[in-house]
Amino acid sequence: VHPDKCDHEQAKEAFDLIHKAHKELQDPVQRRVLDDKREEAEVLKMVRKQRLEAREAALWRQTRGLPPEEGDEKLLDIEDDGPPSQTSQTSFAKTAQTGRGDTSGWTDTPAQAKDRAAQKYIESYEATLRLEASEAQAKAAAEKTAKMVDSYNDRQRPKTLLEMHQVWSDAAHGAFGARGVR
Repeated sequence: VHPDKCDHEQAKEAFDLIHKAHKELQDPVQRRVLDDKREEAEVLKMVRKQRLEAREAALWRQTRGLPPEEGDEKLLDIEDDGPPSQTSQTSFAKTAQTGRGDTSGWTDTPAQAKDRAAQKYIESYEATLRLEASEAQAKAAAEKTAKMVDSYNDRQRPKTLLEMHQVWSDAAHGAFGARGVR
């Protein structure tokens, strides 16, 4: 990625980044800071994994109806987002903060989930009935409109050229016989 050997337009920026990282790794103080950050991230990852496993075990005990162990209440409670990590806000956020949404999927008991499913079924059935009724009304309105258009066309519109030709042709054939000869 050396700018003298590579024609890419960002070769200089890439080379500068690599050079800066190399200098940081050569300095023992900065190297120790990076190693500490890496260790802290690994420890945090392990703690999160252990908490997730403990939460899953608590949920499993709850769904099976087993008595909760000590500390399960904390694991089953939903944590809020907590305070912001910055001490002061210096600019507006680029995206809006969204809420957690529907958390019932992991907090409902089986009985609550069953009741919620029954309620959703009833609501969807009622919506289907309303839709069918509105479709029937729309169909009736369309038929009424079609009848009105047909009656208007019969009363107001002149005959088409094809209809006039057929009338003239029928009259001509009637006067001259089937072959048009007298």
